[in-house]
Amino acid sequence: MSEELKSRFTSELSRLSTPIFLAGLDQPKKPKLTLHLKAEAKNPYIMGHAQRAAANVFNSKIPVKIQTWRPEDLLRPDTLQDFVQNLTHDLVVHDPAKSYERARRLLSFATRLRSNLGQDVAGVFFAPDAGSIVVVLNDARFIADKKLKFKHLNVTETIAYEAMGAAFKGQEEMAPPLRIGFGMPQTALVPVDRQSLSSSKAQVRRIRFKRAAMAALMAAGFATSQTAHAEGPAVSGTNSEISGSYVDQYGDGGAVGGFSVATPLTDKTGFQFDASVGNVDSSLGAVAGQFFMRDPDKYMLGVLASYAGQDGDELTRVGGKGELYFEHFTVAAQVGAQFSDVFDEGPYGKFDVGWYATNNLLFSVGADISEESELGILSMDYRPGFEGYEGLSFYAEVNAGDGDQAFRLGFRSQLYGTGTLKDRDRRDMVGNEAYAVYRGLAALKNQAGYGT
Repeated sequence: MSEELKSRFTSELSRLSTPIFLAGLDQPKKPKLTLHLKAEAKNPYIMGHAQRAAANVFNSKIPVKIQTWRPEDLLRPDTLQDFVQNLTHDLVVHDPAKSYERARRLLSFATRLRSNLGQDVAGVFFAPDAGSIVVVLNDARFIADKKLKFKHLNVTETIAYEAMGAAFKGQEEMAPPLRIGFGMPQTALVPVDRQSLSSSKAQVRRIRFKRAAMAALMAAGFATSQTAHAEGPAVSGTNSEISGSYVDQYGDGGAVGGFSVATPLTDKTGFQFDASVGNVDSSLGAVAGQFFMRDPDKYMLGVLASYAGQDGDELTRVGGKGELYFEHFTVAAQVGAQFSDVFDEGPYGKFDVGWYATNNLLFSVGADISEESELGILSMDYRPGFEGYEGLSFYAEVNAGDGDQAFRLGFRSQLYGTGTLKDRDRRDMVGNEAYAVYRGLAALKNQAGYGT
């Protein structure tokens, strides 16, 4: 595979909200792609997204296998050699943290060193705290005469540095500092190869007691993977959603259906189109378009235009919106101007605070305020995760203003997504503004004294 195809594939995988720490391609007869990810990161949509990513790069369907790893599985290897062999593929096409590549090159260094120095080498270890390679020499192999021993040591150091240069050729910036000596340092160590593990029983006991070293090595990889994930795209991919609800607007009941589609424009920007149609005492329709930029772990900023019409009454809104993301909370605000041939024109504002009790259960409280109406809004959204219907969620909303109440009960079904309700809201789509502008129109009509 060319470097250009690797780059394209990495770009496609980076669009997924699920952090993948390694992807490998195997070609015994037909190509097969394997994605490695932490067990807790797996979601029901990852397979479909990965298949589409592979098809975009290779222009054909490729079987995809998902390999999940628990933390204890990744920390089980006693050596970097075992770690590399557990993740070996014909071709590694995605290694964002470079953990595999670093470990593979360190193993290559140890192999070259032993080939050149033989039994002079007692062990080769990685010290994650210092980020260095420690080469422990076999003291018994060196001449007792100090001058000759010093000369032997100089030759050994030269060979070690040459082996390091050869192992990291083309990736010199990844090469760790090299420390050569006769004693074992008092720090956490990971044996690079199996020969280092068996070099001394006393050393083995100490190394196994320091298993936190492997954890430190892997933590560096996961941290980089998560950082790349945090800086992921504004929209995970083209996502769409349909919805249906029973609506009671101030005594008039009916049904409203909705459709939304969101698509990435660049890595940091996206566009969403919303539409709602229904009949609540009389037919209604609403549309909205939103352009936004988003860091899915920090914020969203966007502009929008929306329109709703019913029985000849119309309302148009143009404004800006923003959201701040915290671990369990989302704080959202929207301000703009609304226009109508029937009602007074002027500014409007929407404010909302959402609390994720779990990643699939959201409670929200907010307000929709204009010069002619004030609404308080309470809502709940729950995604149960039914097998085969993982994108299905159920919601309820109550709004009240000027002594009157309205409510709606319904469902949303996300056709493509990344798994959880929180991911839908922060990585896949933004809030549906078509129904929101209709809700504003209904409030104005109620305030004016006639029904929807």
